[in-house]
Amino acid sequence: MGGKIYITDDEPSVLDVLSAFLRHAGFAVETFTSGAAVIAACERELPDLAVLDVLMPGMDGFCVCRTLRCRYPELPVIFISSKDSPADRAAGAAAGGDDYLGKPFLPMDLAARINALFRRRDASAAHAARPGPVPGRDCPGTGAGPLGGGDPG
Repeated sequence: MGGKIYITDDEPSVLDVLSAFLRHAGFAVETFTSGAAVIAACERELPDLAVLDVLMPGMDGFCVCRTLRCRYPELPVIFISSKDSPADRAAGAAAGGDDYLGKPFLPMDLAARINALFRRRDASAAHAARPGPVPGRDCPGTGAGPLGGGDPG
């Protein structure tokens, strides 16, 4: 699928593992060790997705996400964090995150979530380019087409 990914984490070992895996999976990756650095990079060139650690010195990942959401509302954001309680996940969603992975996690899980967000983005763009719904294809469960079960009356 590809795409440009910015990863921000204050732990170089996490950046090394994730960037190597995602590059091998076909993504272009840039890494950053601070929130300020990734915000500045986004001003120069917007990525297709940002991965943000929550616990970083200075500006935490939630603050970075709120800043990015203000400037680039369509930018997908995935949080990664050792803080993984339901309250932490809710705070991530409230800050504008699209997904949240608790550390430790497998890099393939992150890649799968990135691909899922890209599929949704691409499907949304393709849907927006069409003039309207296509009966029997775009409206499953409505009675139109093979999934709908026929006429309800």
